[in-house]
Amino acid sequence: MSDLKRVLLLSGMLLAASSCQDASEPEPTQHKVVGPAGADVTQRPQIPPSRGDVVLEGCCSFAPGDHAVEELFGDFRGWKVSGDSFELVFSYGASLEPAPDLPGSSRTSIDRVTVRSTALKPGTGEIPVLTAVLDASSLDGLEVVDPRLTVFGQCESESGCADARVVLDSLRF
Repeated sequence: MSDLKRVLLLSGMLLAASSCQDASEPEPTQHKVVGPAGADVTQRPQIPPSRGDVVLEGCCSFAPGDHAVEELFGDFRGWKVSGDSFELVFSYGASLEPAPDLPGSSRTSIDRVTVRSTALKPGTGEIPVLTAVLDASSLDGLEVVDPRLTVFGQCESESGCADARVVLDSLRF
């Protein structure tokens, strides 16, 4: 056998051996979970909801009162509450995106969950008005990325802003 044939044969065998070796090594996998987060991620709401409350499984509940309520579908669990001159959108899920900035926000604790909120003002358009990051449990050994509630709101009048605040104040975790 000529030297060239030996080199080609040896190179082919090494290439085949290295590709088999690479195939047996596990590829790094993504260990983060995003998207809708339910009771398998957090054990909430811990406070039993009252009759007529809307429940975001794994998160919280709130009382919409006599206002129109619509379930939203997508990457997050969501509900829209609409009144005469206000609208609130409750969005709950896990995300790689940072929590929205709430200028002038205050921090409070509701049922041992830290909540950041800011006041709604008439005519400002839809803005994030509340955010809360919940502690996640592990999901089959995977890391759930920041399950959180974000509420977006807008109101057209002082009375609409007051009605929205009543709904927001009913939030329980």
